[in-house]
Amino acid sequence: MVFVSAALSQAITTVSPNADALIVGFNPGTQTRFLYTGNDLAPFSFFIVNSELGSSSTFSTINMDEGVITRGPRGFIISSQTGAKRIDLDILEQPFDISNTNNGSERFCAQRDFINEWVYFTYLSNTSNGVFPNQTLQYNYRDDSWAVFNESYTTYGAFRTQSGFIWATVGNTYPTGKIWTDAWESGSSALLD
Repeated sequence: MVFVSAALSQAITTVSPNADALIVGFNPGTQTRFLYTGNDLAPFSFFIVNSELGSSSTFSTINMDEGVITRGPRGFIISSQTGAKRIDLDILEQPFDISNTNNGSERFCAQRDFINEWVYFTYLSNTSNGVFPNQTLQYNYRDDSWAVFNESYTTYGAFRTQSGFIWATVGNTYPTGKIWTDAWESGSSALLD
């Protein structure tokens, strides 16, 4: 086992692959690339990409071909192996409307929509007295445009429907083994397809 130090006293907040490297975001303010060096004595090493634009929300990572989009303390950024820059120049004040109280950075979540070429960011606004996210910031990366929606999503991700029986729910239909008279091979299930 090899221990590799980034030589930074900052917390690792985000990690995402980009080509043959890992883009590692630190909070409050550094982006690095983590590479295989080919050296048996030090097989991996960190290289600083940007020392101003860090990452502050773990679930804000969106992997793109040209880099990794994350939310940091200084705005929405895209980091590649050679640099990092803000992508929110059209909405300079909006990234600072995101609440960091009540674990706001941890509640921040992002998801990419490949069909529409959008990225969704859900967050709690500074103007809200609530605890859960109340707004969605949409980034259209094809047109480089932004929109804000007043809606409440706590997370994004793929929805997996369940059909058929699982051990936790089979008792709802067949409370005892005597009632279950169907042959084992009589049904079909689409679970975990």
